[in-house]
Amino acid sequence: SLAQSTLNSVRGELVRFLEELADRTHESAEIYSIPTQLEEAIRESMANTSVVRIKIYNVRGLVVFSTKYSQIGQDQSANPRFVRSYEGHVESKLVYRDSFNLFDEPTPEDNTIQTYIPVRAAPWKPVSGVFEIYSDVAPMVRKIERTEVKIVAWVIGILLALYAFLLFVVRRSEKIIEKQSNTIMERTRTLELLSSHMLSAEENERRRIAQRLHEGVAQTLSAIKLRIEHACHLEGDANANKREEITNLVIPEIQRGIQEVRAMAMDLRPPSLDDFGLIPTVAWLKQEFATIYPRLRIETVAQVREPEIPGPMKTIIFRVVQESLTCIAKETRADQVRIELSQTDGEIVLRIENNDPAGSTVLMEHLADPAPESAMAYIKERTMLSGGTFVMEEQDPHWNVIRATWSN
Repeated sequence: SLAQSTLNSVRGELVRFLEELADRTHESAEIYSIPTQLEEAIRESMANTSVVRIKIYNVRGLVVFSTKYSQIGQDQSANPRFVRSYEGHVESKLVYRDSFNLFDEPTPEDNTIQTYIPVRAAPWKPVSGVFEIYSDVAPMVRKIERTEVKIVAWVIGILLALYAFLLFVVRRSEKIIEKQSNTIMERTRTLELLSSHMLSAEENERRRIAQRLHEGVAQTLSAIKLRIEHACHLEGDANANKREEITNLVIPEIQRGIQEVRAMAMDLRPPSLDDFGLIPTVAWLKQEFATIYPRLRIETVAQVREPEIPGPMKTIIFRVVQESLTCIAKETRADQVRIELSQTDGEIVLRIENNDPAGSTVLMEHLADPAPESAMAYIKERTMLSGGTFVMEEQDPHWNVIRATWSN
């Protein structure tokens, strides 16, 4: 557009000038000069524009005028852009130098756009010559270079930020992996310890059951057997009262044997867990402890429905409640116990609170006791082996809390 507007301002005089020099070649020795009025018009059209040079070619490719006088008279007939322009096309070429070697020097053609436009007196007239302008694009180049610097700076900044973020992620991942590794190692050690405790606890449970069978049920049955045998040896009506007396003694022995068998069955697994569920069984356990330990006032709160408790968890929760009550009743001076079973965020939470100020220390000592017969260690084993978490804490100076949690 700039080249076309510059050409339009001098088109008439330029066409006449080119027609006069149409036959001039490089070999022609004749001296010619551009009309002063045309030259002034050309230079005036360059004022206050980005045009830094103008060249004019005749139809033979001879430079008949240039604002750089040393170029006048040069033969450019082999210049491909001149040829294309003479054929009626507009040609442009960007001369951009973004770097120099030691042997290069800046030239006026650096960072310019060379535009070739065919010169015609009218659009339907033949081409009279070629008009070329050199437009300075150095400001645009500097703007582009500044933009490139900004882009590079932004890219470097973004890469540094990404590197810092990745470094942060890697460091954090390393810490998480290290923490998880420590957790896995700790759980592995705990599982090994719990496995050995479970083996010992299983053996002790067998020993306890065998002892109760031998010293309780077996002796009761032996006593019943002896009394019945003695009654069988008494004959005649004279010994009727004696036989009746023996029979009356046998009946309590049988009842005691039945109670011992029921007690052992309840220790192994209360049938009410299968018949009625966990919550009624805990209520029954509360009554049993209230009978055995009259000083204890036990409160039970169930904030979960029976169907929401998984079947395998019922036995574990019952054992935790049973062993906790036993330990609190025997080892602490508490007279109030609160048992709360609830469901929070998909977790079943069991809280057992007692009001002995010194109970926390006593129970913690039992928890730290590695002996298989330790009730608190047994509770922790049961909870952790079933996939739960076990915590003992002091709620306030007068209440201690045993807390077991399982994911539902």
